[in-house]
Amino acid sequence: MHQAVEHTTSPSVTPSFTPSFTPSRVAPVQIRPDTGDDLEPLQEILEEAGRLPTAQADRLREEAILAARPLARRLASHYRGRGIEDDDLEQVAMVGLCKAVRGYEPGRGSFTAYAIPTISGELKRHFRDAAWLVRPTRSLQELAFAIRRAAPALVQELRHQPSPAETAEYLGVSTSMVQRALAAERACWGCSLDVPHGESEGTLGDVLADEGDSFAPVEAAILLGTMLSRLSPRQRQILDLRFRGGLTQEEIGSVIGVSQMQVSRLLASTLATLREAIVGAEAAA
Repeated sequence: MHQAVEHTTSPSVTPSFTPSFTPSRVAPVQIRPDTGDDLEPLQEILEEAGRLPTAQADRLREEAILAARPLARRLASHYRGRGIEDDDLEQVAMVGLCKAVRGYEPGRGSFTAYAIPTISGELKRHFRDAAWLVRPTRSLQELAFAIRRAAPALVQELRHQPSPAETAEYLGVSTSMVQRALAAERACWGCSLDVPHGESEGTLGDVLADEGDSFAPVEAAILLGTMLSRLSPRQRQILDLRFRGGLTQEEIGSVIGVSQMQVSRLLASTLATLREAIVGAEAAA
């Protein structure tokens, strides 16, 4: 006894229809590793459906969809680990299977030759439209997929992970195209800001500047240091005693041997000089 088609809650994928019965006529497709997927029994059912009234034909097609679920799941498994949930992949594959069953014309070849490209095409379109955080060109997306598919065969043949040059030779493309496709494929995934960063206990998010960060205080400190170096030793001493030592003007006068009035004038003229220098430097920048 077969169960009804399972649906995920993903809002981006909506199957063409949902079987509302328990099928009993068609056995699930057997996945044969030597010859592929045995879809011939389904082809006979679909040929019969083409000769029946609409209601009965739809019932047979729904049975065929349920029986062919192992095929859809196997094709979806080729795309695992690329940033999309397994349940969503299977649902997209089921949408492709629904399209294959409803679009198949018995007189135009085998159902296998029609169903597998239809399901694979639906999966590829979903990745092209929904999976990439930064979307590269379609040619780079397809090349990235071809590189991934070729990797197991190359590893078995070369006994090591293939280099871009070896992959390019195998696929018949340039090395630079392979490098571009590998770089583009990394745009398919996002990196969590909570992952550990380096050997410290911090995360990647800890070392990234947020919108509130500003280099203005640093730039101001550098500029101020440059301008202070241009003052006379006496001017720098007065500023140091006033703003770092916290002395009053009278106390400063006692330290350097001048009156409070002279300290006031020296302090005012020094600050005016600094202000003009800083404004001029910012304007020039």
